[in-house]
Amino acid sequence: MKVRDRLVLSYALVGITLAIPSLFAAARLGELRDLAVRERARHAEAALALGSIETGLSQFDRYLRSYVAAPDSALRQSVFTSLVGLRGSARRIEDAGFEGAGQGFESDLAGLEVEARSVDSLVMEGRLGEATQSFLVLQPEINGAREGLEAIARTIDARAASDFLRAEEISGSARVVTLLAVLLGLALALVVTGWVHQVLWLPLQRLREAFSKVVDGNYATPRDLPYGSGDEIGDLARSFRGMTQRLEDLDRLKTEFVGVASHELKTPINVIQGY
Repeated sequence: MKVRDRLVLSYALVGITLAIPSLFAAARLGELRDLAVRERARHAEAALALGSIETGLSQFDRYLRSYVAAPDSALRQSVFTSLVGLRGSARRIEDAGFEGAGQGFESDLAGLEVEARSVDSLVMEGRLGEATQSFLVLQPEINGAREGLEAIARTIDARAASDFLRAEEISGSARVVTLLAVLLGLALALVVTGWVHQVLWLPLQRLREAFSKVVDGNYATPRDLPYGSGDEIGDLARSFRGMTQRLEDLDRLKTEFVGVASHELKTPINVIQGY
């Protein structure tokens, strides 16, 4: 395997090791964001509907009181319109995702509507005294419906607490996975660093030392260079071995040439000196 391929592989391993947990953590954080947005909208809608119910009960009480005191078709219409609005607000809570939270209030509304129609019948018949008595009897039921709103609020709070626990679970798992990814990435980086030191830096260091010896005139071929490696460092080691062998041959030829030249020149020089 080439040096470039080894480096690319090591970088890819570190990148994948960090990317997979990071993607998981990003997905969990995205889920947390979606949960927060969704639940904020749900709880806001439920809270608005709950406020509308409380306001609607007050309006129903006021309209019915006024209708009994001074019968009027507009007030009669307002009484039953307020009941329709109360039922719609209760459905808004159900539609917001709090199924079953308004069931008790629905039964309270049904009882209020029955009593309101009874009062309306007495008013239409002109029996205002009996209508007043029926209205007074209706007051505890209206107060009971108001108390039922507390049960709805407790249900909403319980759902909010459950969503909060879910958000804590998601954020905790994302935090743990991110921490593990960082630790694993550091461990893998140390392993890759040791591997690069073993397969790249040490052979290059030995080659540097061998070149220093050649500069000093030592052409002996070192035995600890990676001649059998198939990467670029192996090619460089084999080229260095060929170069040192060539330099060694040239140095030997130079020594032989100097010896032969000295021997061949010695005799003529001696003859010349003799003459």
